[in-house]
Amino acid sequence: MLGLQGPKSPQEGTHQSPTTLMLNYIIWNIRGGNNAEFKQHCLEMVKMHKPAMLVLIETKMADHQSLAQQLQFDMIIQFLAVGPSGGIVFMWKKEFVAVEKVETTPQGIHAMVKVSPDHPPWLFSAIYASNLLENRKFLWEYLITISKNIKTNWFIGGDFNEVLKARDKFGGNPINLSRNNLFWNCINECNLIDLGYKGSKYTWTNKRYSNKTSLILERIDRSFANEGWIEQYPEATVLHLPRTHSDHCPLQINLVGPPNNKPSRPFRF
Repeated sequence: MLGLQGPKSPQEGTHQSPTTLMLNYIIWNIRGGNNAEFKQHCLEMVKMHKPAMLVLIETKMADHQSLAQQLQFDMIIQFLAVGPSGGIVFMWKKEFVAVEKVETTPQGIHAMVKVSPDHPPWLFSAIYASNLLENRKFLWEYLITISKNIKTNWFIGGDFNEVLKARDKFGGNPINLSRNNLFWNCINECNLIDLGYKGSKYTWTNKRYSNKTSLILERIDRSFANEGWIEQYPEATVLHLPRTHSDHCPLQINLVGPPNNKPSRPFRF
């Protein structure tokens, strides 16, 4: 969710220029969005953070138009769930941001984003990696292909269904080094940088809190960017919001400070 809070006035004791914007967006694996409990939690979060963009993954929904209206977003790009699984929706408020669809797949939505009024456009990739290793391999290869063709700044975030390091996991079996190396290779080949985080160390849990011997915690929801995007938003931070409804934390990405106005060439696959 990309929220436009606007510049603070000089009376508030800031030294920011009048064009300085403070923005945030959230990516959240919701594990199903067609129920009243989720809608209540999500609406409360939208009211609190005032987002201009919202990405929900694993919605398990055949259509997201009604949900977007309930959450007061006027534009969407969606990849519909197949049966009881999958589903991704990218919502935004057109008064704050312009979004142009590039590609939609079962494992991600890729779109060019331009924050109004004067931010250079950048590629936004919202990821929902498959539980199946073979499908994730295809995703890793697909992202590498994007990186070889991209001529613009790039942000990528979501549920990657894989940890990068042993310390990203608590409990359960040790990490699978072969699978882990495939993910590492993808990130390195794409020249992506982990944006880090504030808040809870882990973003997913199996919720077996009553028995610590069977409890598993993992950091599988992450945010990356290429060097150009980080230069454009050098003060960007990632916050793991409290876990509600889902077994995944929402990721809130905050963009603070004036944008770097270097021109950005359009991107095509």
